[in-house]
Amino acid sequence: MFETVTTIVFDLDGTLLNTDDLVINSYREVFKTYRPDYKLSKEEEISFLGPTLKSMFLKYFNNDMDDLLNTYHDYARKHTLEQAKLYPYAEEILIYLRKKGYRVILFTSRFKSSCEEMLSSFDLAKYFDMVVTLDEVKNPKPSPEGLELIKKVYNLQNNQIIFIGDNKSDLDSGKSAHVYTSLVSWSKGRNNSLLNPDLLINNFKNLENIF
Repeated sequence: MFETVTTIVFDLDGTLLNTDDLVINSYREVFKTYRPDYKLSKEEEISFLGPTLKSMFLKYFNNDMDDLLNTYHDYARKHTLEQAKLYPYAEEILIYLRKKGYRVILFTSRFKSSCEEMLSSFDLAKYFDMVVTLDEVKNPKPSPEGLELIKKVYNLQNNQIIFIGDNKSDLDSGKSAHVYTSLVSWSKGRNNSLLNPDLLINNFKNLENIF
């Protein structure tokens, strides 16, 4: 099915990196600072995994956006190595795919500075031919804009790309761009098999049997 694929695009948070605890705790810090009386439900905390920070902050706060972002990032920066970790075989599969000659690209909902800090913390930048962050697009996922940019830069056809993510916004972005879609199965609080991606990944090592 994927014989035509030359380019494998990964999401970062929830796909390559387990940042669930870091993201949720960073949001908790913002709520503790600006809405200390608000009690977050488990469902609300899980809803924070995936969407952009600005979209979630606009939903809950009337405070200055820069203050909210700074509070979030200050906490996240201090606790990255303590609370975030690579998913099993994540780095190994990046190495494998590059050795096999695939173009490997990152498409994330993080801002460029935040993405660079995270990649530096885990020494991952060297594995990507291109990194697309919120700074490179006007419309974040689920818009296909980031994937369309990748197509344009490398002159790719739809069937040459597969986008691997962890949530519905990743899936919708891929579908809107008419590329192959893939979701990992380990998303917190979600059953991604119900979303019917072209490929469901239970373990990154299994990709060696496909690519």
